[in-house]
Amino acid sequence: MNLTEIFENKLKVSPEVISIDSLFNDEGRVKKTQYAPPYQRNYVWDGEKATYFLESILIGTEIPPLIFFRNGSKREIIDGRQRYETILRFLRGELRLSKAGLKKLDVLNIDKKSFNDLDEDLKNDFLDTKLRTIEYSFHSREGITQQDEDLVKQVIFKRYNTGITPLKEHEIDKAIYFEDDLNTFFKEKLKEDEFHNLFNTLFKYEDKKVEISLKKIRQLLVLHMIPIRYYSIAKQKVIDKYYDLLSAQIREEEFDDLFASFRKKLALIDEVRGVVDSEEFPYNRLISETLFWAFSIMEENDVALPEPDSIELAAMAELIHRNLPVFEMDRSSFANQIVTRYRLLAEHLKEVFGINMEGYIDTSDEFKEQNRKLNQPKEDDEVSYQDLRINKPEPSSNTIMDICRQMSRNRFLVRPPYQREEVIDRKKSSEIIESILLGIKLPPIFIFKHKNGISEVIDGQQRILSILAFLGKSYVDENWNEVKTKKDGFSLQLKDSILTYLDKKKFDQLSEEQQDIITSYGLWLIEISEKNNPNFAPLDLFIRLNYKPCPVKDDTFEMWNSYIDRGVINTIKYSYENNEDWFYMRRKGNRMENENNYTVLSYFNYLYLNPGEGSEKGPLDIYRLFGRISFRLRSKREISKILEDAGKKDAFEEAVNDFEFSFIRNLRVLLSDEKDDNDKTLSKNLDELLGVENNKRTQQSFYVLWYFLHGLDGRCFKENKKIIRQEVRALFNSMSSEGITVESFNKKVDGFRERYKRCGEPETIFAKIEDVARIYSFDPEHSIGEPQCDFYVMRDNKMLNRVAIVEIPTMDKEASYGVRVRDGFTKGYLEAILQSNFIFREFDFANRNVTIGALKSIDLPVLPIEKQRLFDKVMVYTYTHNYIQSRFFENLLDRMVEEVYHQELFRFQNVTLFEQVRKLEDLQRFAMDDSLDEQIDKVYYSLTKESDGLLSSLAGVTGVTGSYGGPIEK
Repeated sequence: MNLTEIFENKLKVSPEVISIDSLFNDEGRVKKTQYAPPYQRNYVWDGEKATYFLESILIGTEIPPLIFFRNGSKREIIDGRQRYETILRFLRGELRLSKAGLKKLDVLNIDKKSFNDLDEDLKNDFLDTKLRTIEYSFHSREGITQQDEDLVKQVIFKRYNTGITPLKEHEIDKAIYFEDDLNTFFKEKLKEDEFHNLFNTLFKYEDKKVEISLKKIRQLLVLHMIPIRYYSIAKQKVIDKYYDLLSAQIREEEFDDLFASFRKKLALIDEVRGVVDSEEFPYNRLISETLFWAFSIMEENDVALPEPDSIELAAMAELIHRNLPVFEMDRSSFANQIVTRYRLLAEHLKEVFGINMEGYIDTSDEFKEQNRKLNQPKEDDEVSYQDLRINKPEPSSNTIMDICRQMSRNRFLVRPPYQREEVIDRKKSSEIIESILLGIKLPPIFIFKHKNGISEVIDGQQRILSILAFLGKSYVDENWNEVKTKKDGFSLQLKDSILTYLDKKKFDQLSEEQQDIITSYGLWLIEISEKNNPNFAPLDLFIRLNYKPCPVKDDTFEMWNSYIDRGVINTIKYSYENNEDWFYMRRKGNRMENENNYTVLSYFNYLYLNPGEGSEKGPLDIYRLFGRISFRLRSKREISKILEDAGKKDAFEEAVNDFEFSFIRNLRVLLSDEKDDNDKTLSKNLDELLGVENNKRTQQSFYVLWYFLHGLDGRCFKENKKIIRQEVRALFNSMSSEGITVESFNKKVDGFRERYKRCGEPETIFAKIEDVARIYSFDPEHSIGEPQCDFYVMRDNKMLNRVAIVEIPTMDKEASYGVRVRDGFTKGYLEAILQSNFIFREFDFANRNVTIGALKSIDLPVLPIEKQRLFDKVMVYTYTHNYIQSRFFENLLDRMVEEVYHQELFRFQNVTLFEQVRKLEDLQRFAMDDSLDEQIDKVYYSLTKESDGLLSSLAGVTGVTGSYGGPIEK
C-alpha cells in the first residue's frame, strides 16, 4: 500500500500521559513491550549519561516522549529505547547513580545508589513522574502487509531522530557560560580584530565560531592547574571544573591583568610559529597549546617569560623543530600522545629554568586531595530536594494561530539571548510541516513564564521558527524587534519524502484543508511559571532538554539501520558478523562504529564495481596535511543516497558480498601465518600492518588499506604474502616520510597495484555455506519456528541420489537441519546447490552422513543476485505433480549448478543455460496446485517442440556428468 495513503487514512495516533509506576511496574505490559527492535541501535549510554537523565526525572524535567507502535496487545518502541531501558535498568537494580552524572542533586549524596537505596520521598517522586507517550497503530490492518508496517515504523523513527536538529556542543557552551563574567570579558576581546586574528592564527579551526575560540581560551587559562596525565583521561570534564573554580575566585578588577598576560604569551608563541612553520610541517594548534601551558607554569613559578628574539625563546623553538612528529594531529587526542608532547616541554623547563615539574605531568596526592574537595558540596550549596524540583502544570495544547496572536501582543519571546542562531535547514523544516500534515505529534514546546507575564521559549525554538517561516509570519527577537525568519516563505523540500506531491509548494499553494490543518495544529506547551518556581533557572532546563548524550547522527549506520531496506542492512550485519572478531575498528563498538566502517568500505567497493556511479574524483579525498598524506571521505551523504535508492538494492548487496568474499578473504590470506589463521592472529597481524598498537585503529587506516588492496588478484596473496605485507607496511610508512607529495605517494601505490593486479579472466569468488546461511539442528521437542528457517535439509534415503530439501522437518532430529539464508543470497539458489547431484558426488553423501559440518564446508560460487534468482525461477517448476516434468526441471537445476562450478567448460562448449532460463515464463508458487500444474505443463510441451534453445543447450553439455539426452516422453 502507498505510504501516503497509510499515513493519511490508516494510521492512528494516541498521545497519553502515564506514570513511571504504571509503565514499568506492570510486568504484563513490560513483557509485551519490545524495546530493542532490529532497526534500533544498541544500548549506548554510560553511567554518567544515564545518571544525568535519571536526575532530570527526579528534579521534574519533562523528558521527550516515548514513541510506541502498537500491534494488538504488543508494543514496540520506535523512539526512546535509551530512555526506556535506562529507567528499566534503574528500577531493576542493574544501574547505580554515578557521581559524574549528578549536577543538581550531588548535594544529596545519592551517587553509587540504586533505586532501592534511595529515600522514600525520592522513590515515590520517581515512580509518580508522568511520562508522555505517543502510540501509533493502524485503524484497520486491511491491506497492510508486514513490509508496510516495518516501513511505517522506520519512517517514524527517522522522523523523530532527524526532524529536529539537536544543539551542537558550542551552542550548549554558549548557554552554560552566558552569564559568566570572565567568559563574557574574553568574548568582548575577541571582537577586537588584532587579538581575534592573532588567536585564530595560532589556534587554527576550520569552524570560526566564537564559542569554539572561547572554549579553547577557558582550557588555556586552567590547564597548568591540572596534571597532564589526569587531563589526558578526563579532558573537558576537568577543564570545566577548574575553569568554574577560576571564574568564581577571580575579581573583575583582575580581568585586565589576566588578559595582558594572556596576550603576552600569545605574542611569544607567534614568534615561535614564525620559526617553526614550514611547508614540510605546517604549524598547528598543538604547538600553541603546549607552549601556552609551559609559559603559564613559568609565570606560576615566578620565572620571567623569555623575551622576543631571546636565546631562551630560540631554544624552545629549536626543541619543537627537532621534535615536530610529536605534534602531529593524527591520533593527537590519545592519552599517550598528549603526555608525550607535554613531557617534552616539561623536561625543558626543568633542565633550563630549574622549575620543579613534580605534579605537572603525573598526578600527585596533593592534587587528588584538592580534586576531592572540589567535588564535595559547599555549605551554601545545600538546598532541599523539593527546592530543586520543578513545579509545572500539565501541558496545554495551543494552536499555531494562538501563538501568533500572543506574539502580536508582545507576550511571547521566541529567541531569548542564550538561544542558538536560527538553523536554516529547509529540508528538516519541510519534514516538520509534513509531520503536521500527516498527524505526527511533535515534541512539547517548553515555556518559562516570567512574573511580568512574558513567555520565553526554553526549548522548541526551531520548530516554531520553521512553522512561522512557512506561514510567512514574523516573530519577536531577543531585542524585542519584530523580524522575519531567515527562511521566510520557504518552499517545501519533499522530493524524497512521503508527501512528494507537495514538493516545492509554498503555504499559499496548499489546499484550504491543508492550510487549516497547519494553522489549527495543536502544539503541546509546557509552561513553567517563575511565580511558582522561585529557584528555577531557565538555562539549566534549556541545557537538559538540549543535551543529547548520544544523538543519532545523519549518514551513519545508526541512522541507516533505522530506515534503509532491511535486506541491505541485514546483508551488511551478517557479513560483518562473519569477520567481527578481527576486522573491527573498535573492539567494542557500542554505537555501531564497526558496522558503519564496514558499510563505508562496502560503498567504496560498490563504486569500484559500478564505475560512473560516483564522482569522477572517487569517494576519497587524498591530501597533504602537517607533513603527511591523509585520507578522508568526500561525502557520507552520497552513501545515504545510494542506500536509499531501491533500484540499487541488489547492486549494493552484491558489493557487500564481493567485499567480504574478495577483499576480506584476500586480506585474511595475507594476514594468516603459515600454521595459524585464527582470529587472534589475524587481529594482531592487522595491527602490525596498519602500524597501530592495542587495536587503536582509525577509520582512515581502513580507507587506506582498501585503497591499497581492492580489486587485486587473490591468487597472488598466498604465494607472496610476506613480500606483500612488507610492501603494504612500507606504503603506510611512506605517508609520513619526508618530502612526500600526493603525486609521489600515488605513484608508489600505482606501482604496487600494478605488480599484483588481476591478469586474464577474474577468478570465481567462492564463499562457504556457513558464511551465507545459519544451519541449526532440528529438535522435535521445540517449536519448528525457533529459530525461523527458510527450509530444512535431510538425506533422501528413498532415492539415495541427492540431499532432500523439505519445508516440514522430519522427526528424526539426526537427519534434519534448518537453514536460514542471509539476505544477498536467494533461498532457491542455496536449495539448488544443496540438493544437486554435483554436491552429492563431491561430498560423497551416498556413503557418509549429511552433517552440519559437511553442509557448512560446501564451497558456494558468489553470483549476482539477478543470476541467483534464475534458480528460484526454475525451482517453482519442480513443484508440479507430474513426476516426469518435475524430474526434467530438477535436472535443469543440476546442470545450472554444474555451470556455475565449471564456467570455463560450459563456455568452451558454447552452452549458456542461464540465457535460455531467462526466457522461461515466471510462475508464482502460491497459485492453486492445479493451475500451477497447467502452467508448467504448457511450458514443458513448448520446450519439447523446440529444435534449439534450452533443450539443445542441455543436450550439448558433456564432460561433467555425461550427456543429457533431452526430455522423457510421456
